[in-house]
This record gives sequence, structure tokens and C-alpha cells, in this order.
Amino acid sequence: MATRRNVTSKGLPEISSKSPLKALSDDLTDMRAHMALVLREWEKDNSMVYFEAVPRSIPEEYKIKKGLMMMKPDEFSLEDVEPLALSLSEEAMTPNEDSDRALAEELQKRWNTE
Repeated sequence: MATRRNVTSKGLPEISSKSPLKALSDDLTDMRAHMALVLREWEKDNSMVYFEAVPRSIPEEYKIKKGLMMMKPDEFSLEDVEPLALSLSEEAMTPNEDSDRALAEELQKRWNTE
């Protein structure tokens, strides 16, 4: 974790004696030491695991000549169905005053009995 060179650059700000980050100074020192240790370990692991450079291209003899088929393809088709109407019928859309009046009377009777 680098210290910033200026206000707009990446990294941690410089911690001075008047900085509000002064309370975190010890924690930041520990974090920097931990990050340096992790980086050293990663570099050590990478240098031990990869003995050969990663090839930039695949040699012709290793290229697959034909695509592999893992399983037989199944043909997919949708069933022919009658489309569902997405609108209400004319009867359902017209208000029925008789049913509204009956419902209102029933509700009024309930309120009156309670």
C-alpha cells in the first residue's frame, strides 16, 4: 500500500501529527506489513508452480480438428396453443349498477347490525 504522492493520486494519505488518521497509524503499519508478506508469498508460490512460460499460441498438433459432441442434440419445439386474450370481455367491463346497489345494501346491513 503506497503513500499518495498528491491529493488526487491513489494510495493512503500521509499521516502527520495533526492528521485525523493518527489513531490508525499503528493499524496501517500492521496492514502494510501484512500486505507485503502476502505479496512475497504469492510471488514465491508463483515462481515455484509455473516452471514453463504460458504459450502464446497452441501448436497445430494440439488443436482440436472437430468440435466435440458431449451428447446427442434434442430437437426443441413449442406446442401450438390458442393465445389467451389479455383483455376483459365487454360484459365484465361495463359497470352493473344493480350488482353495485345490492353489494352496497348488503354492506350497509352488516354495518347496521354491528
